[in-house]
Amino acid sequence: MLAAITNAQIFDGEYVIAANTVIIDGQNILSVNEHGADIPAGAQVIDARDGTLLPGLIDAHTHTKIPQLELALKFGVTTELEMMGHWDPSERKEVEERDDVADMRTAGFGMTAPGGHPSEYAPKSSDEPEESPS
Repeated sequence: MLAAITNAQIFDGEYVIAANTVIIDGQNILSVNEHGADIPAGAQVIDARDGTLLPGLIDAHTHTKIPQLELALKFGVTTELEMMGHWDPSERKEVEERDDVADMRTAGFGMTAPGGHPSEYAPKSSDEPEESPS
C-alpha cells in the first residue's frame, strides 16, 4: 500500500527534523520530504497533524506471549527481547509471519551456576540426581 503521512513532527531518534512528510510503500520508507512535496499519485494520504513519528521502540527485557506482543506494538514497541527462550520453532514462525505483533528476539535460556536462577524452569535431565526430601 502506497501512503503519505503528512503534517507530522518527525523525530529521527536523535533530533526533530525539518521534514514533515513520509512516503511509505508497504513496510518500506521511500522518502522523507518537507511540506508534502513529491506525494505520488494514488497514494493514501494520512494527516498526522499534532502527531509525532519516531523510530520503533525496543523493550530489551520481557517475558512475553502473543497477546503481549500485540499490545506492545500498539504502544510503539516494535521489537521485544524475550528473556526465557521458551519459544519453539513453530511459535517463532507464527511471530515472524504476523504483522500485527511486535517482532521478537530471544536471548535463549539463561546460563547460571548449578541450581541458580532460572534453572528452576528447565526440565530435569536424566543424568541429574534426584533431590532427597528434607
